[in-house]
Amino acid sequence: MTGDILVFGELRNGQLKKVAAELVSGARTIAAGTGGAIDAVLIGKGAEAEAAKLSSLGLRRMTVIDEELTDRYSTEGYAKIIADLLGEVYGARVHLLVGSGANGGDALHAGAHLVRRGAAVTAQRLPALEQGEPA
Repeated sequence: MTGDILVFGELRNGQLKKVAAELVSGARTIAAGTGGAIDAVLIGKGAEAEAAKLSSLGLRRMTVIDEELTDRYSTEGYAKIIADLLGEVYGARVHLLVGSGANGGDALHAGAHLVRRGAAVTAQRLPALEQGEPA
């Protein structure tokens, strides 16, 4: 369905980073306007153990890739995995909801990877949530 959203849940040292919940929250706002569903992908060592944290946020589907090959983070490698999950990339329309810090830089790098494979990519910065505001 057009308007579906795929959230990349970033792991650091086997732990889900807080920005993942913020991205799901932002995705929920966008999905309310598009009528789309929200899926998530967790890649890396510890992903299986951390999946429940995102699953509890009302996702349609969760993809977990917890393999030895994903043990070491690689922006290019992760972008390829996500592109493969998307299926046909050429001609696809992709909107990046970009978090702060390394997450944002990596998301933009992954977006460039998708552009090289023929996708039309736009990006939107996720405003940092106010302290105490629910994600």
